[in-house]
This record gives sequence, C-alpha cells and structure tokens, in this order.
Amino acid sequence: MQLRGLLISLALVIGCAVESLAQFTPVIAKVKVSEYRTRPDGSERSKMLSKGFFYRSSAGDIMQTRYRTALSRTGKDLGRSTYYNASELKHYSIDHNVKSAELEHQSKHPISPLALSDNDNVRNSLGKETIQGIKCIILPIRRSNGETTGKVWLALDVPRLTVKTERTHNNIRRVWELYDIRFTEPDSSRFSIPSDYEVDQSNCHGCDNR
Repeated sequence: MQLRGLLISLALVIGCAVESLAQFTPVIAKVKVSEYRTRPDGSERSKMLSKGFFYRSSAGDIMQTRYRTALSRTGKDLGRSTYYNASELKHYSIDHNVKSAELEHQSKHPISPLALSDNDNVRNSLGKETIQGIKCIILPIRRSNGETTGKVWLALDVPRLTVKTERTHNNIRRVWELYDIRFTEPDSSRFSIPSDYEVDQSNCHGCDNR
C-alpha cells in the first residue's frame, strides 16, 4: 500500500530505520580451515588445509563452501557447503561431489542481528584481538560439564559475526578463520541449492515432516 504526503515521508523514514535495525551486516569473505596434529614431543604437524568462501546477506542467509587444497588419493574434491535459509529457518548440508543436499535442522526462532559491546561477557572474556582489521572479543568454548574445548573470536562492531574459532579434540587442533573480508551484499544467486541436486529431509531435526 502506497502512502502520500508528509505522513508518508515520516512513515518511510521510520520504516527504513526499523528495517535497517533488523538487518544483518552483509559479508563476503574467504575461509581457511587448518588442522594440526600434536606429536608426542609437543610439536605440531599440519594435518589438513581447506579453503573456501563465506557469504552472508543482509537478510541473514548464510552460505559457506569449503574444499580441500591438497588431496592424496581421493582425486578432485568439489567441496561441501553449509547453507542457512533465514526466511525458512532451515539449515542444509550440501555435497557438491554427489549433487545432494540434506536438510539437517529446522530452527524454531530466527537469528537476531544483535551486537556485542565492549562491556559484554567481561567475566568469561579471554581478552580482545584485532583480526583482519576487525576488533574481536575472545570467548571460551565449553562443554555442558564446564570443560573448555576451544575459543571463539566474535566481532564487536559487526553483529553476529564469528571471525575465528579454535577447537581441540584429543591431539587434533582445528582452526577456522575468515580473511579478505568485505562488507558488501553478495549476489542473491549465492543463496540457493542447484535445481538438479537431490534434497533429503528425512533426518531433519525439528521438522514436522520427518
């Protein structure tokens, strides 16, 4: 419905302000994932490296694609993607090698673009660090029993953006990190499952049609 006159101008200004508050900061970035195995002497050996791309729209859609950069006997790896459809609250795992997508989870509530501040999580904070020019707060990753298994770097000025994570399990340390980060709207074509991919939703958690 179109409005006219002064009330319209005011309504549009207010409406735009409300809409902008509900939007995410769009992101286009590259991703690298490194794994390291700890030797008996305490030194580390590089185990695996994968790279890829990370896209987030202002609507909250997220597409992340990764592929291995070094393969031994498995041949060419077309990669895998994780896709979050914000309007449907659906999380997909996509395997580009076999052209399939699996609906893994149906969220009950949308993710809100809430921002952290310098005063948040002070008690749990492990400090602050600037990565790729982005000021981050470092928080521990803990199990339900309180055991610390890693840490996460969350952007302070970019709501809901994880810039880096580090997790350790047994003798493997895994580091996930964004780089070459740009705050610009990705092309909408980035957020879709190719039409010729088979979609399986039989194992979806939170779906009514399991």
